[in-house]
Amino acid sequence: MTSADIAPPAAARLPGLSAREQMVLTVMAGFALCLALCAPRVADIWTTGNFYDSDDAMRMVEVRDFLGGQGWYDLTQWRLDPPQGSFMHWSRVVDLPLALLLRCFQLFATGEVAERLARICFPLCLQATLLAGSAWLGRILFGDKGVAPVVALTVLSGFMLGQFVPGRVDHHSAQIILLVLMTASMASALCASRARMAAVSATCIAVSLSISIENLLFICAVFAAPPLLWIARGRLARPLLLWFAGGLAVAIPLCFALFNAPSRWSIASCDAFSASYVAIAFGAALLSAGLAAARRFEATIAGRLCAAGALGALIGAPLLAWSGHCLIDPFEGLDPAVRDIWLSNVGEARTALRHFALFPKSIQTILLPALLGLAGLAVAIAQSRHTARDRFIFLFALSAMGCLGTAFMIRAATSLAPLVLTGCAYFVVQLGDWLVVRKWQKSTATAVALCATLPLSQIGWAMAPALYPERADAGSGPKACLEASSFAPLARLPAGLALASIEAGAYILEHTPHSVVTASYHRNNHGNRLAIDAFSATPAAAQAIVAASGAQYIFVCGGNKELAIIAARAPESLAAALLKGEAPVWLRPVQAPETPYRVYAVK
Repeated sequence: MTSADIAPPAAARLPGLSAREQMVLTVMAGFALCLALCAPRVADIWTTGNFYDSDDAMRMVEVRDFLGGQGWYDLTQWRLDPPQGSFMHWSRVVDLPLALLLRCFQLFATGEVAERLARICFPLCLQATLLAGSAWLGRILFGDKGVAPVVALTVLSGFMLGQFVPGRVDHHSAQIILLVLMTASMASALCASRARMAAVSATCIAVSLSISIENLLFICAVFAAPPLLWIARGRLARPLLLWFAGGLAVAIPLCFALFNAPSRWSIASCDAFSASYVAIAFGAALLSAGLAAARRFEATIAGRLCAAGALGALIGAPLLAWSGHCLIDPFEGLDPAVRDIWLSNVGEARTALRHFALFPKSIQTILLPALLGLAGLAVAIAQSRHTARDRFIFLFALSAMGCLGTAFMIRAATSLAPLVLTGCAYFVVQLGDWLVVRKWQKSTATAVALCATLPLSQIGWAMAPALYPERADAGSGPKACLEASSFAPLARLPAGLALASIEAGAYILEHTPHSVVTASYHRNNHGNRLAIDAFSATPAAAQAIVAASGAQYIFVCGGNKELAIIAARAPESLAAALLKGEAPVWLRPVQAPETPYRVYAVK
């Protein structure tokens, strides 16, 4: 099969540059634009030290504890709901590069300056990696001429300014990169001569699962790709099946052993890489290996369907019986009251319908570009053939899974974006071809076609007038409650255990020496439920709950969303009284100037 069967002809190149050099130059240009867009955020982090998300604050707490001597497998945050602490559902995958970067900066900078440098540089490194991965995916799908449109659309996508901006050190950006890489490598492997790339895709899956399970829907689609291609193509897909099965068989146990303590290998938890997901991954590997060995059935499509159905049922039935519940609700162990007060009101955990109702303009910045991308992929499927068509079908399936995930949890939109924008890139590539046919010079046609990336992108739609009436901001309250400067006065208090809102917990751990009862992590069921019970009770009844917690302080910032929800539901509650500045007699006000927090010492 020739390259012409896979992608359109090469784009116009700058004189004297090879295709690879042109690709590097394109990525560098995209990165330079990203740097320009991120400059204000860099300045803010450097001057204020602000965090913009609780996960970023907690990540730096975890890295600091790791560098301070906490064990590789010890993921307990001991200052969260002490004395038992709270075992996090994260891993050391993201901690390790951050720790190495921090150690490098500490060679010539103080601790706080080194941390700010690490928080600035780490996301920038990930930006460059994402652009390189996107360029690779564009080249696989469209040839050389697909590199610039995909890179441009990536830069102009809102997720770049959300998950990859300086200061964003949580795992979401790493997961997006791994999703792009596993997609690109599997798309490459769909060509029989590149089947070995399926092992790369399997490795990306193993690392992704080691970080978190947020790519699980996409991973299930990748698991299905080799068997489905075997059903469609027969023996031509046999190398793909073998490389994918072999990659999973090696990478999954290796990553599981590397990032999970032996004492936890038998625990089948649903919210992190555990025995449940190891079983699912091995099931996918067994299915691929079994189909590769089913040569007696590969002569006809009917035989292949029967073999795949029978083997899939044989492997899948016990897996669904044991691990199927994890595919329904990974947070099944979350306390109902904590889910109601906290998780259901977390912005990134909203359903798409609820998010669109609260923020109507997101319909045009999230939904419309996704629909355009799906339309582009559908047209590409109809107009392509052979391997190219298989690849576009694969991208369409992944994008459809991303849409499904976004419908249930809006956070998935940031993972969907780099996949579905390839459909928008198809329109850009076709426009460039159409202009060349109309006798335009290739360089001019490429430049004009690239201009079409703006109206196809999220940023382009964000710049357009709102198609729907705007509503009041549905945010979480005053930003001052979470600014670094707001915690400096609290840090000067003698270290103790603080009871505060769930959303403030990680910031208190990062900016102060205090321990906290609550933080925005679903495994902290005990502490979060205790805080909800205390703030929901009457001031008199809350005294015993607070005393039992061992809390020495209560920190309250006006406008906090959890306390506001509790106060609205229970006007006679402790939360309502504290938000009005009416402290019960068992609390002593503590002077803490220059902070929006009211501080109370528990008598």
